Amino acid sequence: MNIKNARICLLLAGLILIAGNLFSQNHAPEWRQRLKNYNIQPVLAVQAWSSYTIDEQVYNAEAEAYEPVDNRFNAQIRRTRIGFKAQPGENFSFQVIAALDLVGRDALTAHHGGTNNGSLPQFGLWNAWFQWRVLKGSEALYLTGGYMPPQFGRESITAALRVTSMEKAWSQRYVRGQLTGTNPGRATGVNLGGFFRKEQQPLAISYDLGLFNPVFESYSGNSSGARYAPLATGRVSLHLGDPEFKRYTMSRKINYMSERRGLTLSVQGATQGETDLFKANYAVGTDLLFNWGPVNLDAEWSWLRRDGETLPNGVPERPFTATGQTGHVRLSYNINVANHYIVEPVVMLMQYRGATDAQGQKDAQLVRMAAGREQAIDAGLNWYFDPNFVLMLHYTHHSGEPGAAGDGATVNDFFYQKETGPIQRGDWLGLGLTIFF
Repeated sequence: MNIKNARICLLLAGLILIAGNLFSQNHAPEWRQRLKNYNIQPVLAVQAWSSYTIDEQVYNAEAEAYEPVDNRFNAQIRRTRIGFKAQPGENFSFQVIAALDLVGRDALTAHHGGTNNGSLPQFGLWNAWFQWRVLKGSEALYLTGGYMPPQFGRESITAALRVTSMEKAWSQRYVRGQLTGTNPGRATGVNLGGFFRKEQQPLAISYDLGLFNPVFESYSGNSSGARYAPLATGRVSLHLGDPEFKRYTMSRKINYMSERRGLTLSVQGATQGETDLFKANYAVGTDLLFNWGPVNLDAEWSWLRRDGETLPNGVPERPFTATGQTGHVRLSYNINVANHYIVEPVVMLMQYRGATDAQGQKDAQLVRMAAGREQAIDAGLNWYFDPNFVLMLHYTHHSGEPGAAGDGATVNDFFYQKETGPIQRGDWLGLGLTIFF
């Protein structure tokens, strides 16, 4: 290197050092302040159940009849949520939550649930998303992206540890299966949402518009198949009186501990084009939440539809439509005990209504929709030591109708358990404890 080039290099190095020093003086305090204000909140919640099941039956294919199994006591860790939420700035937040569920569950208990987690429990990802408040100082526009439930169906977007029945209304499982093809009801995607309310006004509006990538069943559940279409969702809520929240949020709850006096009415829709499983996929629904002091009432109803066609030898033969309806209504009342606790009597009715005729049930099976009838009634008491520490005692009665499919059918969740195959689900008495740490 000659002397001229060496001088140029030294001059550039000096300029870089001076510029770096000036930049650090001007900007380091801002970054230090951001790091100082970086808010990280751990999440830990546990739901433990004990239950006693009666009248469960398993189908014996050789005898072509249902056979009763022993009534049984079962203790399990029904749900665990472990993770963290973080807010690195005023307008950014993200969360990562893992789930550890169904640890110790007996497959022949009557309550709904996924596969037993077994003797060696495993974690699974539950939520993982970021959120950006696009308009600083405004609740009108948020962008959320990641792995999350589409904003459709009040029960689906209400945390299971915040519902007032012992188990969530199982109508949400049919909704989630319709939208994402999975029981957890999660998919990767993006969502635009917001909340409009003038200070102290008795009227507010919230909305959500989402685009998701459910994978359904092709390639071992890792693709929608050779034919692809994203899932689009939309939800609008009208809040009368006290709103459900003061800032935009994607989560919901039911009991406001007698502090809310308001009504929320919502409508929602979802649509998806052709995949390997169906020609088109639709869902529309409506729901409400009414809190008036100690009274809590929530309800929803959804209409589900999939269009398909039979394809013998690769030639289209017959287009068809499979439909179903599902929903719930739940009522509870807060009783203040000694100004320290709240006791909440609860009753809930859930229903699923699908095809009962032979052709309709065959069509539903081709596009992986439930058929027949299912109904559940939950009644019980919740004892709140505080909003994050709840003891629950409930009884759940199940019933179902297979329609033309007859005995041994697995047309809906009353007649099917993954580990056992065809069943008739029994009733159960449950004692549960939910704790948020």
